[in-house]
Amino acid sequence: MTNPLLKPILKPSLQRFLNRRYISICAAIFVLFSLLVSYMNYLGMDETSAYYMQYEAQVLSEHYSPYNDIIEFDKDIKEYYWGVEQLPQKYQWLFEEQSPAPNKVSLYSQPSRDIYILPYIIEQAPGIFYVIHLFENDNVAANNRKVHKQVTLAGGLLLLCLCFYIFRLNRRVIEPVDALHQWVEQLAQQKLLQQPPSAIPSSLRFAELEKTATALHQSLEKQHQLHASEQDVLQREKAFLSTLSHELRTPMAIIGAALAVLEKRNELPPQSAAVLGKLHKANHTMKQLTDTLLQLWRRQQSSQPAQSIHLAKVIQQAIEECREQYQPSELDIQTSLVSQPVFKAQPVLIQIVVNNLLRNACQYGVSGEGGQITVSTHATGMTISNPCSDMGDGMGGDDNAQYGFGLGLYLVEAICEQVGWDFTVRSDGQVFAVEVKV
Repeated sequence: MTNPLLKPILKPSLQRFLNRRYISICAAIFVLFSLLVSYMNYLGMDETSAYYMQYEAQVLSEHYSPYNDIIEFDKDIKEYYWGVEQLPQKYQWLFEEQSPAPNKVSLYSQPSRDIYILPYIIEQAPGIFYVIHLFENDNVAANNRKVHKQVTLAGGLLLLCLCFYIFRLNRRVIEPVDALHQWVEQLAQQKLLQQPPSAIPSSLRFAELEKTATALHQSLEKQHQLHASEQDVLQREKAFLSTLSHELRTPMAIIGAALAVLEKRNELPPQSAAVLGKLHKANHTMKQLTDTLLQLWRRQQSSQPAQSIHLAKVIQQAIEECREQYQPSELDIQTSLVSQPVFKAQPVLIQIVVNNLLRNACQYGVSGEGGQITVSTHATGMTISNPCSDMGDGMGGDDNAQYGFGLGLYLVEAICEQVGWDFTVRSDGQVFAVEVKV
């Protein structure tokens, strides 16, 4: 049980945790995208310079004749020369380190500036037309290859860090979820009705998981407490039934002994002998019924051995007892004992089942004028039906009928459930039928 005096530790929300991390990821992706755009911008300057230099070489070489002065000449920014002879010595020295390829732009980097040189060869022309573009290193538009390499390296490292961060984030989310899963599996292996559930793991770092685990833990604790209360009630019930068994059997034993004394004295008149027999039989039936009820409530098996029982004989005996209780004119019992099933069962249980079902049917057969009770047997059991036009809600019209009908069905259902028999109740509004399959 958790201590209510301790303040709960507020855990972060899983949704808020993921939102913050995803915002960080989006910011990192934005930075990476900006770096890549800058890199592409720098990289595109080479292509742009090459394009304009090719365009200028084509246009100017066609407009100006060889060795003429070129008006578009802009010293230290854009320079144009016809032939190597006109090319300044400072540019010719660059060719000693790296000869430029014809019709291709070559880059020569110096400490203070970058020089792009395009040797443009024209067919049927006496010389080579040189186009030169110069970019100072402090110029924003300068294409610095060192920056290209730095941007590429920084972008790659940032991408690796982003991947590592995503995997780390995924692990931080999965670990508490996995801890919750293992805790639930541990609970599934515990005997929760016999022992309280294990404590909630402390590794549940998110509020959503903590709330889920707390709700489950409280529910399991309530079930454990209810089970403990039920066990306490059952123990007290067993003690009560044990005392009740003693209290009921004692007066029945006294009644049985008194009846035996009367029978031995033989002082009763002959017309009272039948009454004495009924008393013996009623006392024996009450003893059997008491023992059966106690066994049902205690969920104990009967100590009587199973015997071969002819169901038709038990039914005929129950019908005779009903005829003794009711006037013959009040009963209309039709039997259809086509098959003669024989079962292995305890005689007391079969008698209680048949007697209770038949008495309930007779009770409503008597209250319903002209009602006919039908008792039939089949290979696996029996069926008893009676009219239910006066039964109202199916439980009887008056208190006595309701009490007798309800208790009889409850007792039969409890016996069938304990011994494994099928008990079915059907009603169509006019006929009420019960079926027992042994």
